[in-house]
Amino acid sequence: MKGPSKITVRRISKGELYLVRGLDHTIFGVDGCEAEEEEYSESKWWLAYDGDTAIGFSGALVYAGKWAIQLQRTGILRPYRGKGLQKRFIRTRLAYAKRLSVGHAHTYCADWNLASANSLISCGFKLYVPEWAYAGNDVFYFIKAIK
Repeated sequence: MKGPSKITVRRISKGELYLVRGLDHTIFGVDGCEAEEEEYSESKWWLAYDGDTAIGFSGALVYAGKWAIQLQRTGILRPYRGKGLQKRFIRTRLAYAKRLSVGHAHTYCADWNLASANSLISCGFKLYVPEWAYAGNDVFYFIKAIK
């Protein structure tokens, strides 16, 4: 019997974006994948691995002037959900932002996605109302100061 595996997370290069795209389509499907090409190419991305197998992804976009970081899409294969990996991705991106001296992080999630909302809250994010609803009206918006 195989023992418990160790999940690793690492930032990837632009040349590895095909792995993010592949996981994105596997997890969300072609119809559920609404990411624009710029979201892929302008963001920094991390992959989670179980051994040599990519099992999840997460992205972040640092705005010019480093005034904020936008936490982008996160996707985790179903067998690995509920094991704290999304929180690990959140903490990884916040640590990256802190190293860059970014002022705050913001993000959003669909209003039906309570698991993601609770992960963000447990990592210190607060609900807020942005000046404009950049992701629509059926989402929760979150913000966190980075210290």
